Amino acid sequence: GVTVRLIAVNAIVYLAIQLITVLARLLSPESTSDVHEWLHLLFALPTDLSSFIRSPWTLFTSIFSHFSFLHFLMNMLFLYFTGKLFESFFNRKRLVATYLIGGIVGGIVELLAHQIFPALQMETSVIVGASGSVMALFVAVAIYRPNLQVNLFGLFPIRLIFLALLFVMI
Repeated sequence: GVTVRLIAVNAIVYLAIQLITVLARLLSPESTSDVHEWLHLLFALPTDLSSFIRSPWTLFTSIFSHFSFLHFLMNMLFLYFTGKLFESFFNRKRLVATYLIGGIVGGIVELLAHQIFPALQMETSVIVGASGSVMALFVAVAIYRPNLQVNLFGLFPIRLIFLALLFVMI
């Protein structure tokens, strides 16, 4: 299904980033920081507005990019279960559209938050990962079927809408 294809795209991008990083370390250890900076320029959404204006494509590439294995693994597990649930209620085109739009809107919200809130303006950071995209899928399913019960950790029954609210707050 489309969920597995989205996971595959994320996996290919993750593996490419890791491969380039490893090759840079092996071939030229002194240029590792330059390669890391180049990868961020291509794949990571900067929270600094002037940097974003110079690299607007990162609004798209960041939703497929992960730089750490744990971040990649957690997002892909969540994508797998949420995507399969989404696919059972909606069609493939909607899943892809929700994934892309959710990720882009999530990036814009994060970018705006760094411009508006003084506490966030103090830090320079980048945004990567499928979290906004996956959250969009999860919230869409929760709104469509708010009373659907899921078992949290296989033990605690909870309505999907409450779980979605909890995730959004976090």
